[in-house]
Amino acid sequence: MSAESMELMWLRSGLRQAVCAYADGKEETEIAEYRGRTSILREDIAEGKAALRIHKVRASDSGIYQCYFQDADFFAKALVELKVAGPFFSCAKPWQVAVGVTLLALFGTLVGAVFFWRQYKKIWALSHEKESERAEKEAAQGKEQQERSAKETLELLLRWTKQQIIADLETMTDPTQLELSAADVILDPDTAHPKLLISEDQRTLNYTDARQSLPDNPRRFQDHYCVLGRENFTSERHFWEVEVGDRKQWQFGVCRENVERKLYPTMTPQNGFWTIAVLTGHEFQARTDPRTKLTIANPPKRVGVFLDYEMGEVSFYDAIDGLHIYTFSQGSFSGPLLPLFRLFSEEPTALTICPAPK
Repeated sequence: MSAESMELMWLRSGLRQAVCAYADGKEETEIAEYRGRTSILREDIAEGKAALRIHKVRASDSGIYQCYFQDADFFAKALVELKVAGPFFSCAKPWQVAVGVTLLALFGTLVGAVFFWRQYKKIWALSHEKESERAEKEAAQGKEQQERSAKETLELLLRWTKQQIIADLETMTDPTQLELSAADVILDPDTAHPKLLISEDQRTLNYTDARQSLPDNPRRFQDHYCVLGRENFTSERHFWEVEVGDRKQWQFGVCRENVERKLYPTMTPQNGFWTIAVLTGHEFQARTDPRTKLTIANPPKRVGVFLDYEMGEVSFYDAIDGLHIYTFSQGSFSGPLLPLFRLFSEEPTALTICPAPK
């Protein structure tokens, strides 16, 4: 069976628009954030394979994808999961995965790797002759035998495919490209606004209306209720996670080390701030100029931050279900960058930085 005459559609779980659709030899992408980054590998179509390549992979691409095959008398679908630990591995071969089977574990230990994959052709299109004189019982028995044979063939194919993927991975993996550091972020009390309370282990942050009497220094924020992380970043790729729980208001991300701390600068990329914020529990924003409103159905309880210094990107995602929140694409960074955290009001729930995984 050839996919050349079929209609193919790749959908992202939870979205109704197509990540990439193929029909009549033409491709179309309906979702803006995927435009220019997806392509069907046409050299495989004649072999009956539906292979999707995603270029410039981001943390936002994590999730469940569905591929639908359809022609005049055949329909099938495949499910595959893409897990991206960070938007930090920009070149890889596509994957092959058998229809209806999700291969998740092969890259599980490679932090920062992205799962590219190739959709394998549906294999149980087993032809059978339809004879009008065949009895109903014989037809049922024949169909059952075909399905059993197809299942056995699929199992054999899967075993072969898994070994082939592992072999491909060993030849294509460049450890320097996969390097991703889990940053053990702790807060720097000397940078904290006097209305911010920092725990003894310097991982938990809360706001108080009572201004503390703290010694002033050039590094301390005076107007914005902000605090910085201790460690700065000048290269490579890093990630950390923040437990926000049920807090109604928060803001965090990264900033340049030399940002204005004594006045009240607008916290935008133009002024050296790359942050997202939530107001009143449901108004999510990327702090751009003008603000970018973010539509998030379920407010995250834990947020992951990915920094790719060389690529000039800062990405945010829901650390529990992997859904993308927003990506700043700066193009390039210069000078040290620091984790930044900001609170607006006193709430029962504190903001907590998760320890780096061991």
